[in-house]
Parts: sequence; C-alpha cells; structure tokens
Amino acid sequence: MRRWLHRWLAIVLAATMLLCAATVLLRQYFVVMPGSTYDVAEMVVVRESASREPGRILMTTVRTRRADLLWCLRALVDPEVEMVPERDFLPQGMTWEAYQERNRLMMLNSQATALVVALETLGHPVRLERHGVVVLQVVDGSPAQGRLRAGDVIVGIGNAQVLSREELGEAITSYSPGDRVIVTVLRDHAQVEVAIPTAEHPDRPGVPFLGVMVYDAPYSVEGAPGVRVKPTDIGGPSAALPLALEIFRRFTLWPDMEPGDVVAATGVLAPDGTISRVGGLEHKVRAAERAGADVFLVPEDNAGEIQDPQGGMRVVAVSTFQEALRVLGWLRQR
Repeated sequence: MRRWLHRWLAIVLAATMLLCAATVLLRQYFVVMPGSTYDVAEMVVVRESASREPGRILMTTVRTRRADLLWCLRALVDPEVEMVPERDFLPQGMTWEAYQERNRLMMLNSQATALVVALETLGHPVRLERHGVVVLQVVDGSPAQGRLRAGDVIVGIGNAQVLSREELGEAITSYSPGDRVIVTVLRDHAQVEVAIPTAEHPDRPGVPFLGVMVYDAPYSVEGAPGVRVKPTDIGGPSAALPLALEIFRRFTLWPDMEPGDVVAATGVLAPDGTISRVGGLEHKVRAAERAGADVFLVPEDNAGEIQDPQGGMRVVAVSTFQEALRVLGWLRQR
C-alpha cells in the first residue's frame, strides 16, 4: 500500500513539474487569431451630421494574448489560431507593457492622421501638430537608466527642439559617443532638463546611444471643422484607412452605399495619404469575411499575402487614400 502511494505521489510530482515547465515555455509564445470588426461610424462624431449614412465601413482587428496550455491545445486543432514566438512578436528587448503603450499611441496618432487626410482631401485647411516623443521603456544598463523613465515626453536635445522620432534621431546623431547631452522632458506636468552621458550604440559603431525606446506623443489636429474621433481601447495604427473613409463620406453625404453594403478596410496612413502595410493580414481577412464584408481594402504592400477569400468577398490592394476612394467609386462623383 505504501509503495503504491509513493508511486502515485511520484507521478503527481512529475506531472506537476512538467506542467510548470510547459507553462514557463509557453509564456515565451503569443497566440494570434482573427479579432473582432467594428463599425467606425460609432467612433466618428460629426457635429453637423445628425444621422448615420447607409451601409457600414468596418475596421478589422487581430486578437493577441500570451499563450497558455489551453490555447496551445486549441492551436493544434484550429488552423486560425497561430502560435508566435515572443522574439518574432515583440520588438527586440521591448516588454509587453511597453508594446501595449506603443499600440495605444499608434491608435491615437492614426485617428489624428485619418482626420487630416480625409479633411485635406475635401479641401479643409487642417494642420497636424506633433508634441515630442514618449519614452516607452528605458533599456537596462543604458546611459538613460536612472535618469529617464517610462512616460517622460522628450521635447528637446541640447538646443534642438524634438517633436518626432525622426527629429530625436537627428539630434542624437549630431553628438559623438561619450558626449554629455541635455535632454529636455515633460514629466509630471513640468519641464525638466536631464544631463545624460551617451555611450556607443551596441549595434552601430560610432553612433551615440541613450538607451530609450520611444514613440511619437499623441498628435493634435488644428482646424478640424466640428469632427472628432472617440477614444477607444483598441490599439495599433491600421484603423487609419477605415476612419478616413468614414470621415470623408460623412462630410460628402453621398448615397453611394446601400443599407446592406459592408466595406472593410485596413491600412496605416501617412499624412500625405500614402497607405503602408499592416500586420496580421491573414487574420484580418478572416475577420472581414465573418462580418460579411463585400469588399476589403488592404495596403498594396500586403498584396503578396492575399489569399483567395471565402464567401465572395473582394480583396483589393490600394497604395493611397485617393486610390481607395476611386475603388469605392466616390472620387469620380465629386
């Protein structure tokens, strides 16, 4: 009896150890699958538009989460569930928390860019305002450790104003490794100057290095005529294209879409209307199909990833906002 009990205890202990090891291993993976779709008319508020236009324009999403044993088992039987190693999912060295904050900022800035692109296309004189770069994460062991912190907004390097990531890069590379730089940041509603001795970049010899991961602070739009985009807890930059399409049609009030028409779209917009690639397109195609979309507009940069959709949905690749309008037949009617 005692030998039998010891055997079972050994089996339980071994199983527990294997389960713990599997849990630790699986935490190094992310689960990626088709997400929900959202009618962007719910997000766009136009003061002069009392009613919604017929039809729907949808944004698509990809659902992501850290893997666990149950999701691993589901991935074995569900072809739509993808297991992705953390090294292929997160930017090198970035934490999950910093990644989520970056996605939040991406969504905010995609909303502002959508406003600018749509309104400028309609002839409204609007202006995109930039406000510095947010520190997402400080690299361990870097010169910035203990001097800068997550949430700081960098607005200056030395005598140079910094409004964007590009300007930050230009300002830093004007120094040499070992130089002491004065970094001006907004912290706790106050402007603070922080002295930081640079080091040599670990991957780029001769280039100075602070050791911060950053993203552009939320943009603002000057001159938007009574239109805004509601805040959302959805992250990422790919909602810019569907939002711009919805803003455009709300101002034109064209009856181009019938009540049953469904257009899905995904794409990162630049202020000049250029559309660039998105991640997770395969999963977004599936999400659009499930929502009953008639047509799905995707970036030309993703054209090589397009597979034959199911259910008769057309997938059309576009490279600019103007091209997206032409595909939908709106621009010709102006």
